[in-house]
Amino acid sequence: MPIRVAHAQVAECRVLEPGLLWLRLRAPDVAASLRPGQFIAVVDRERLEPYLPTPLFPTHLSQDDIGCLVQVGERERWLTTLSEGRAVQITGPLGNGFALNGKGRNLLVVSEGMDGLPLLPLVQEAAGRRLEISALTWSPFSRAGLLPPGLLPSSAEYRSAVGTEALAGALDETLRWADAVYAAGSPALYLALAEAIQRVRLRYARGFCQVLVRRAMACGLGVCGQCRVRLKRGSALVCTDGPVFDLRDVV
Repeated sequence: MPIRVAHAQVAECRVLEPGLLWLRLRAPDVAASLRPGQFIAVVDRERLEPYLPTPLFPTHLSQDDIGCLVQVGERERWLTTLSEGRAVQITGPLGNGFALNGKGRNLLVVSEGMDGLPLLPLVQEAAGRRLEISALTWSPFSRAGLLPPGLLPSSAEYRSAVGTEALAGALDETLRWADAVYAAGSPALYLALAEAIQRVRLRYARGFCQVLVRRAMACGLGVCGQCRVRLKRGSALVCTDGPVFDLRDVV
């Protein structure tokens, strides 16, 4: 889909808890073309700061609206001041997103805590297709860091794991069942996932496991080079070549 620069209207803007914002933008020109895993860049041209657009990963998509559960850091803080009805400028769809395997019915979705928020549109699409979904959310240290089950469709099976040993055990159980795997988290999660796949399945074809790679993005258009990452076969820009990559290229 071609990248569009469009005006969007703030339909909702609510701070749900410290550090977590719900933002819903009315932007039919962009919303209908977004795929899970792609992102948008948002800027308010009436402000002097921030000058650069803020990249956001949608968590809920419809024909007209783009919903984002945003973990608020310094770069996202200005979004909390937006009022309903405010006009902002968005650019999108940006990047390459997840692709549902047309032959697979059993999907394993692996999230490292709230880093898995960009996986939610994929889960919603899979549920709409009546696919079987097992969602595994992992936290290295405590249950407080897990993705809440209430964010997932009721048809999705919810599993959780805390610590590296629990993650390995949960992956060993679910990977035997899965036709395809989708993940979002840290390099530590992707290394554990690659080791588990090799342990359980011995080998796996390209396309079996897709992962979302996060890096700081200044422009979001592949111009500045800030988000360049090293892969097994050279390097790539997260904003244009990703943010979704095949696990075999990452680990």
